[in-house]
Amino acid sequence: MIYMSHRGNVDGPNKDVENRPEYIKSAMYMGFNVEVDVWLIGSDFYLGHDEPQYKIAEDFLRNRKLLCHCKNVSALEKMLEENIHCFSHESDKYAFTSEGIVISHPGLSCNSKKLLIMRPELYTRKIPDCYGICSDYIYQYREEYENEKN
Repeated sequence: MIYMSHRGNVDGPNKDVENRPEYIKSAMYMGFNVEVDVWLIGSDFYLGHDEPQYKIAEDFLRNRKLLCHCKNVSALEKMLEENIHCFSHESDKYAFTSEGIVISHPGLSCNSKKLLIMRPELYTRKIPDCYGICSDYIYQYREEYENEKN
């Protein structure tokens, strides 16, 4: 199972620091993959949910622990061209990443080929067998589900 931090959050939402490069690195250091929001403005990449906020080098986005949520079409086009793991969606129930992983919103079916994303704690406490989950509370999920396995 992949445990993915939502915007760098590991123990609840923190809008003041989410998507900041240092915050993302901290989540990765803790062993989590991270879903980040990425914009392309001109030839520069930026992190930020509602708007581009933190300029970031393209090399930062090449990290295998990142899944980049493209916030504008130019970001999607550039990341696909550069083979950076990414996806884009608006209000779709399912979406595909550039590596063929199915992203499923909570409350929908999930299986070993799907990543349950968008804060599953709002919908269910029991996560079915999935490829992975993405959450603002990912530390808690990892602890709970790893303990269940043992």
